[in-house]
Amino acid sequence: MNIGKKIVSYIILALFTLFCGFVIFCTLEEAGFTRMFGWPLPALVGGICMYLLITAAVYQALQTLFREAGRHIKNRKRLETVLAVVLPVLTILGVAVYLVFYLMNHIPIALQDDTFYSLALVRTGNDITYSVHGATRLYVCLLHGMLLVFGNTPFAGVVLQIILFFVCFILLYTGMQAHAGVISAAVATAAFGFFSISTESIFLLAPELSYLALYLLGFCMTGVLYRKTCRSDKGSIIPYVLLFLAGLYAGFLVYLDLIGVCLYLFLAVCHVAGNRKIKQIFLTNLTALSGGICGFFLSAYVSVLFADNPAGGGNFAAGLSAFAEKVVSFYLAKISLPGNGILQLFPPYDPASFVVFLLLVSLSFFIVPAFFMHRETQSSIFILQLLLLYGLSCLGLTGLQGQMRGILCWCMLAGIGISGTFCLSEKLSAEKESEDIEMKDLDQTVINEKKKPAKAQEQEKPAPGKPLHNPLPVPTRKSRPQADFAFQVADDDMKFDVETADDDEFDF
Repeated sequence: MNIGKKIVSYIILALFTLFCGFVIFCTLEEAGFTRMFGWPLPALVGGICMYLLITAAVYQALQTLFREAGRHIKNRKRLETVLAVVLPVLTILGVAVYLVFYLMNHIPIALQDDTFYSLALVRTGNDITYSVHGATRLYVCLLHGMLLVFGNTPFAGVVLQIILFFVCFILLYTGMQAHAGVISAAVATAAFGFFSISTESIFLLAPELSYLALYLLGFCMTGVLYRKTCRSDKGSIIPYVLLFLAGLYAGFLVYLDLIGVCLYLFLAVCHVAGNRKIKQIFLTNLTALSGGICGFFLSAYVSVLFADNPAGGGNFAAGLSAFAEKVVSFYLAKISLPGNGILQLFPPYDPASFVVFLLLVSLSFFIVPAFFMHRETQSSIFILQLLLLYGLSCLGLTGLQGQMRGILCWCMLAGIGISGTFCLSEKLSAEKESEDIEMKDLDQTVINEKKKPAKAQEQEKPAPGKPLHNPLPVPTRKSRPQADFAFQVADDDMKFDVETADDDEFDF
């Protein structure tokens, strides 16, 4: 997802720099560093600024190291193809082994929260309670279906969570590869798979993981759509149809939970792909927005139509009005002052999570120096997703816990930051591209010169009365060696008429 730098990109980068410092400050404050060492606030802020400068220096050192190593790589495309196969396999195997050992240490299974498990239990005459929050309603239905298959046992919920976990894992890798490349996908999936919150979510029967799988499905769809939009003809109608369908899905996610509006940010990238004109950007935005509105109201219609106790007594207009009132009251009841929900996005404090989270933030900060090293950027949309997620969560405008989604956003940014160190500099890449183009042109010229005489002879038509061209090879005359003298006499010395005197007695 390479987008040219604009003024908005610099504003987003400045906000992200301040936000990284703010997140590090909140993490240290939650860990008790201020109370432990007794640092005043100015000293702590200065230390954070120095830490970010050191992080930028580390990025520069890593980029220099990988740039020198990249000079010795002859075929980068082949290397990327091998990495695209090897990295996901190794990551999936590593996460699977880690998950097996984790499950072995948590037997017998003990649920952290059985609220949704109690709602999904299979009982005689017990139907699933209707919920105005779409993500909660959908997850309870999924869990109820698993309990119908395996029986009323927590093992069924754990199996569902494991399936959802690996679905998220695969979709995350596929979407990141489409948006930001192989290296970013491998780092993001590995960081997300091995983080403690991700593995602990298996024993937490809550709708966060199911909604995350649906969101990553839309994220993967936008990556494929981005590639399709860039490569398609600008006069084709296919991208508009795909954008409308993606907008329908985004509207369905917004119905499930308000945080689904983040997916529209990735659709917005498709709007400006390929340096489109203002008219095309307006049409694509209108298409995606129309699809989102249709998807939201279609989901609301299905919810009202097939709910267990739809409000309105069978009247759809009254039922939809009551449904809208419930949705508004549901989100209004969750609105809080900014800052009350900020701590929900941080992982619970323990030494391992604290170190890993700071490492993710530091790797994500690699984006800042990388922004000035390359002509194009691919991180602005991911930064906006993170800021929007934190904004909605801090205001309480979501029905889900935000820790896992916050970690997911940081993992995505960390993958993009790491991939920036593996990229060659613009100058070196341009030189390699120019050398490859020159070599291709030279080879093509030599091939054309070799083929040209043969084609000329084939196309040459003999004149009337002259013999036809002999297509057989003519034997070449062997050049014979010629003898020569070792010493060459000058032309002035080549005089054999010697004049003699008249009185010479030896002159006969």
